Amino acid sequence: MHGENDLVVTKPMTDEIVEDLGDRATYKNLEGCGHSPLIDDLDQLKHTIEDYLER
Repeated sequence: MHGENDLVVTKPMTDEIVEDLGDRATYKNLEGCGHSPLIDDLDQLKHTIEDYLER
């Protein structure tokens, strides 16, 4: 998960993590979120986690 407005963990940093993890990684962009999706959009974060756990 990466907040599209995150200024702490940048998109290139996230891309590097996803690349390092390879097939074990699943990327999800959190629209409108910064570094704190718990504060920025708790519902979106909750649904993202639930969707991941259901797989």
